[in-house]
Amino acid sequence: MSESPDNISDGMRWGSRLAVVGVLFAALSVAVSAVGIDSIALLYWAGILLSISGVAGAAIRGAQYFSIHYAGGVISTMAGVFVTGYGIENQTHLTMLVGVVVFVVGALGVVADTQRSG
Repeated sequence: MSESPDNISDGMRWGSRLAVVGVLFAALSVAVSAVGIDSIALLYWAGILLSISGVAGAAIRGAQYFSIHYAGGVISTMAGVFVTGYGIENQTHLTMLVGVVVFVVGALGVVADTQRSG
């Protein structure tokens, strides 16, 4: 492989940072909506797009170097983002909660796998 481990971890870090920024955008949109201000759909969907892009970028970089558990965690995380988005769009709290739980479980799986492999 032509890249050093430092470059790979930097790529994964940037993907993770992008995902965090996206989650913050989406959370800000939800917070603004919860206060009674009309939903800022553009901010929410920009957050979802950034989250998915960041997670996908980190997954592409990390899937080459970690186990199948890593890929499963990434898939769970992305599914959690989609389910949470669906719950927000339809204003169903149970669906949002399920999405957040799936997201957290997937993220913890990825973190645990990278700790073991690193």
